[in-house]
Amino acid sequence: MLAGIAKWIKRLLIFCWLLFICILGAWLATQNEQPLSISLFIVQLPELTAGLYMCFIFTAGVLLGFLTSYISTQGRLIARNRALKKAKKEVSSLKQVAVKE
Repeated sequence: MLAGIAKWIKRLLIFCWLLFICILGAWLATQNEQPLSISLFIVQLPELTAGLYMCFIFTAGVLLGFLTSYISTQGRLIARNRALKKAKKEVSSLKQVAVKE
């Protein structure tokens, strides 16, 4: 039951965070209406407002952060699963030795 409550609290916090980000993005887009054209290496990006470019950059940063943390945690999870399998194998072999004696 406590795990279910913790899951709902986590979902609520994520929803509040995403709502805050959306409100911040809308505020930035409305307050920064200067047209801006960005040249990214060879590619000429379309002329958009400065607020929209900031929103795109912040969104890309958030997504990159989520992706980086996901990859990092998956790597640790794989390493821990490998160590768990090794420990289970060792326990199994020790049980077999104890049964023989």
